[in-house]
Amino acid sequence: ISVLASKGAKITMLTVLPLKRLIVDNSDVEVITELPEDLTVFDYRCASFAPMHCLQQTVLTLPRKTYLKTTFDRIPGTVGIVWSGVSRKFYTLEKFLQNFDVQGFHLHALQFGEVTSGVEPLVASDFADTLKLMATMEHIVTVDTAAAHLAGACGHPSAHVLLEPLSDWRWYHDYAWYPTLKVYRQDDNDRSKQFSRLNQALRAS
Repeated sequence: ISVLASKGAKITMLTVLPLKRLIVDNSDVEVITELPEDLTVFDYRCASFAPMHCLQQTVLTLPRKTYLKTTFDRIPGTVGIVWSGVSRKFYTLEKFLQNFDVQGFHLHALQFGEVTSGVEPLVASDFADTLKLMATMEHIVTVDTAAAHLAGACGHPSAHVLLEPLSDWRWYHDYAWYPTLKVYRQDDNDRSKQFSRLNQALRAS
């Protein structure tokens, strides 16, 4: 967005309502959640990743910096967790916690839904609220969901992402999109190995 704006483009972004306030808080573009009837007011239309092609950018030229503004006030011993999403349903919360060494941690859900005793439920109206909560967490542990991208985009210093063997294409260049994220890839069918590396990393930090 900033590169297009620097070239004189007047940008209008179409998004879903839960993302609107987050984008408004982090950019100077006009944000809408519905297309206007008269599309002739726009000279060009492109999808989210299309500007990379137009600007001839690659993973090697992407700026290595965060693009969501937040103030970190991390509370020691707190961990924000995400165990499933719209398409990532490998874990129930119970199964996730069976693998995760939670001793000494105070857990907060960063996804909506029922939680078990000992996990604080998410209270948020949109992604801007989720980002504020995320900024208070000492650690973030998430599967491949919107929360992983949110943590990477704000540059959370201790965010950990658990990936399955066949992951989204962006994770093959995670160093370019999100330099601060720690990624744990599942090499075989034994997910306990993945959690073992995660548990060791959290205890060592």
